[in-house]
Amino acid sequence: MWKFLLGLGIGIVLGAAGAVALILVVVVAPRVRAANEEARTSSVISTLQTCRSEIELFKIQHAGRPPAEPGLWAVLTGKSNVGDVAVPNSRGEFGPYVLHEPVNPMNGQSAVGPRPSPGVGWVYRVAGESYTLQAVNERGDGLLPY
Repeated sequence: MWKFLLGLGIGIVLGAAGAVALILVVVVAPRVRAANEEARTSSVISTLQTCRSEIELFKIQHAGRPPAEPGLWAVLTGKSNVGDVAVPNSRGEFGPYVLHEPVNPMNGQSAVGPRPSPGVGWVYRVAGESYTLQAVNERGDGLLPY
């Protein structure tokens, strides 16, 4: 009889542990996912702010001209002179502006392109002295609104 009661007690304990685990999965998992999404969003916003600030500094030092569309990261991670907006110049007096190509936390890409696509992390467009830098969404088929 005592073996039966012991087995029943262990079964109740295991059942209770399973119920607690199920509650944790149902209640906690969505909160962890939401916190992860919030962290990635904050990281994208922060990265965009940093990159845009560095592009503004570049413009100040390059007679109001932003870096050219192709080669954005090459120019920002290298050195340059006033006239160097398309390619870096190892003897330049300005820069580097960023230490490495930033990775978009939403899709894990660092490539720059003129439009969203799965292999692109950032969309960068230049029109005269104006520019836009936007983050590509997780699927690579649209832009994030930041």
